[in-house]
Amino acid sequence: MRISWIAARCYSLLTGRGRWVESCRALAGQTGAPGARRLLDVGAGPGTVALEMEAVFPDATVVGLDASRRMLVEARRKRTRGRVVWVCGDAAHLPFRAGVFDGAAGHSVLYLTAGPEGVLREVMRVLRRGGKAGFVEPRAGVQGTVWRAGREGLRFLVSMLGWRWVSRFHRRYDEEEMVDLLRACGYRDVGGEVAVEGFGVCVTGRKDG
Repeated sequence: MRISWIAARCYSLLTGRGRWVESCRALAGQTGAPGARRLLDVGAGPGTVALEMEAVFPDATVVGLDASRRMLVEARRKRTRGRVVWVCGDAAHLPFRAGVFDGAAGHSVLYLTAGPEGVLREVMRVLRRGGKAGFVEPRAGVQGTVWRAGREGLRFLVSMLGWRWVSRFHRRYDEEEMVDLLRACGYRDVGGEVAVEGFGVCVTGRKDG
């Protein structure tokens, strides 16, 4: 994927603190389990979710995958505990064997793909039986307001305005749509909730075990 170094750097700076990181931390916590050994951040971008996975599950090896080499340059700038591996690859054709991950997460990845179902099925394939996956995507019918985002600081305001602007040219989801999408791809125990101060939706599901 071709992303300019300026775009990658700006995205990394805008999403590296505050509420955005909190949403990544919450997502990381929902997609692993005590004793998890291997976790996947699909569409890792500048690596925020992967780093939160490493913090929440310090005994796990975390693989952060993204199609953009520029984004991975930004990810590699960040300090890790040595348990994160960065991989350049396609979320719709994951370069991993089946059943090798205990959990997987994706933040702001499905809405940018031409075929989110293909990505979800690939994530399902590489999960072990009973493994959990979670995704945060821009929300249709936003409850959050510019005023609310502004109260969280300029960085969060700009990141939310950018998220809304980009997603208008791709897609947005409500909770029901996301739940239905995961169920249609074979996930079990699917649940969805509003996230990121009302600007996003988070959905989780398990591989049948």
